[in-house]
Amino acid sequence: MLRYRGGEPQAFDILYSRHKGPLFRYFVRQCGDRATAEELFQDVWMKLIRARATYEVEAKFTTYLYTLAHNRLMDFFRRKRIVFVDGVELENIAEHTLKLPEDLVALREQVTSRLLKKARNGSGDSNDRCM
Repeated sequence: MLRYRGGEPQAFDILYSRHKGPLFRYFVRQCGDRATAEELFQDVWMKLIRARATYEVEAKFTTYLYTLAHNRLMDFFRRKRIVFVDGVELENIAEHTLKLPEDLVALREQVTSRLLKKARNGSGDSNDRCM
């Protein structure tokens, strides 16, 4: 990245070819939708290009790259109002009105149902966590 910041355009090609596969797989794994993953993937590389002149070494390049990726992913989830509980997506949770105890029970049942479905499908991932 320092060579790219210093004006060597070939350095970007090296960075891109080295990190494109793992970064794209990260997005596919996190959002589960290839089209969305492609959009987020492109956004991160564009942000990296724009940040070239201001890049400062504070950690390994992969740490910097995946911090950009994680932040972009969180922005996407916030805009879509998607919440994950134990790796299970609860779409548009902001639309739920949790005014009555019955509403909380319904939400708990939704989470439980999706967790059970995920467990039955064997799609559990050791990286699943509450976001």
